[in-house]
Amino acid sequence: MRGLLLYNGYSDIPPYEQQIRRLAEEFGKRGVQIDCRKNKEFLLHIEDSKVSMDSRYDFCVFLDKDVYTSIMVEKLGIPTFNCPDSIAICDDKMLTYLALAGIGIDLPDTTPGPLFYDAGMPVDEQTLRTLEERYPYPMVVKQSYGSQGRNVYLVRDRTELLDKMTELRGSKYLIQRYVRTSVGEDLRVIVIGGRAIGGMIRRSENDFRSNAALGGKTHSADVSEKSRLIAEKVATFLKLDYCGIDLLKDARGDYSIVCEVNSNAFFSSFEESTGINVAEKYVAHIIERVTCIGKRPDGCPASVATAILTVTEMQRFPGRARI
Repeated sequence: MRGLLLYNGYSDIPPYEQQIRRLAEEFGKRGVQIDCRKNKEFLLHIEDSKVSMDSRYDFCVFLDKDVYTSIMVEKLGIPTFNCPDSIAICDDKMLTYLALAGIGIDLPDTTPGPLFYDAGMPVDEQTLRTLEERYPYPMVVKQSYGSQGRNVYLVRDRTELLDKMTELRGSKYLIQRYVRTSVGEDLRVIVIGGRAIGGMIRRSENDFRSNAALGGKTHSADVSEKSRLIAEKVATFLKLDYCGIDLLKDARGDYSIVCEVNSNAFFSSFEESTGINVAEKYVAHIIERVTCIGKRPDGCPASVATAILTVTEMQRFPGRARI
């Protein structure tokens, strides 16, 4: 068995580099040849009107967010972990909320930022007033793309809201109600193959964001039955082989509000905090899927639109009642 681990060649984030090493190490323990290659090597391209790649692989672990490249891998019939549409949905925070809205889980109240055809036009008074009527200050403003807490902002008054919306006129972003019951704290649950393998509390004493990359402290945590069911439901619905799901605390003290879903969640802090060998479990899952199925993972949605439209289908199943 020979696999491709494809990652972004323009990143020097230590947890990312450690993730690559750990996965390669676990594949090696199982006698699986794994080629770690950078996206900037241009392994894939369209030639003679079809997708082409110089080498042939039995599977691909895709540790990038370059959806174009992941689609090309999948078009070659190579099982891809995670699949392109799942990556696309999770990479865009607004698409994540749209996909999960209506399936019986709690989400923060969210409004997509307005699209500006002309990024030079000012944000008008009515736009600001509508948001102020909907959400009290402070509000959370998030760019749709970003990780490790980057591109997430707290705006405390109209001046800050106007400044931030003006700054983001040419970007995709969203505005959310501030979840006051979970300031600087969340529960990260890692799910592999539809099963939650453990949890980690992330907590910051001086920032409303809990990310370890921003100084948040982490420690192992038991995952309640409620939190486990929510995390597994989200991962299964989004067809994710591997993910990290961040849950905020609700007014009852339960970690039940889905904040974000990370299709390529870094696991170095998780392994250190919990003692759980995430890389081993993910590698075992991949090998099992590739060996048993012999083709790309089944059930991956045909498109991002398909994943969103299947919300109504989820609601028809009696076992999908609100958690």
